[in-house]
Amino acid sequence: QAAARSLLAKQAVHVKRCEFWRRTIAARKAQRAARIYLARFRAAIQIQKTWRCFKVHIDFFVCVIGIEQLQSFVRRRISALKAKRRLWAVQIVQGFSRLALKKIQAATMIQKHTRGLLERLHREDESDAATRI
Repeated sequence: QAAARSLLAKQAVHVKRCEFWRRTIAARKAQRAARIYLARFRAAIQIQKTWRCFKVHIDFFVCVIGIEQLQSFVRRRISALKAKRRLWAVQIVQGFSRLALKKIQAATMIQKHTRGLLERLHREDESDAATRI
């Protein structure tokens, strides 16, 4: 009986050890499966995070490019308008200066004719005086 009990005790210990190892192996398999699942899940999250960052980055650059083009267009229009205004101002000043020049030339022309007339009158007086003597 003692031998039978000892044999039964050994078998019970063996069964307990086998059961322990089965549970340990099952737990390890479950942990490994969980780690693989978490690794894939984290990889999916990382891919989504990277994509969102990339998408926001691209959207930002598209927005910046649009703003730069708009600013360039507005600055070009403002520059063209300033150039037109400068041209108009130059044309107005030139018009006034031409008008003033014409007035000056007209006054000069009047003075020239007046001097010529006075000179002819003076000569006529001198020639009359020379013939009277």
